[in-house]
Amino acid sequence: MSGVKRGPVPPLFLLLGLLLQWGLHVFLPIARLVPEAWTVWGTVPIAVGVGVVVHVASQFSKVNTAINPFDEPSVLVTSGVFQVSRNPIYLAMVVTLIGAAIAWGTLSTFVVPPALVWLLSSKFIAMEEVALNQSFGLEYERYQGQVRRWL
Repeated sequence: MSGVKRGPVPPLFLLLGLLLQWGLHVFLPIARLVPEAWTVWGTVPIAVGVGVVVHVASQFSKVNTAINPFDEPSVLVTSGVFQVSRNPIYLAMVVTLIGAAIAWGTLSTFVVPPALVWLLSSKFIAMEEVALNQSFGLEYERYQGQVRRWL
């Protein structure tokens, strides 16, 4: 995407979100929302999130298109998990943060996933939608009409 400002890539925001959750859990736990005996269930959404990211990275690699949101896309991927969400990596990142919040179990950690949704929507998804529309036109518009942005 020529002329587009570059900046931190989304995985950095996931890492920052996890660090923020840890800090909130340690220094501002507020209340235990998930009983300790149930916190192990946080590993399920974490595993799902990581699995989706690996799967999508594999899909992008197979068709030789950019995974970095600042690079020019060469192929519009609409198969696999892209039939469920137009942004499965971002969805997986949010699911991972939800899993971490469950694993930590404290109320304050649950404020981070919605913040990441807002950040990804405003900083990355809006930019990517413009670029995909410029690159793929009517094909992308049809895809937008068939598959929701998140779920």
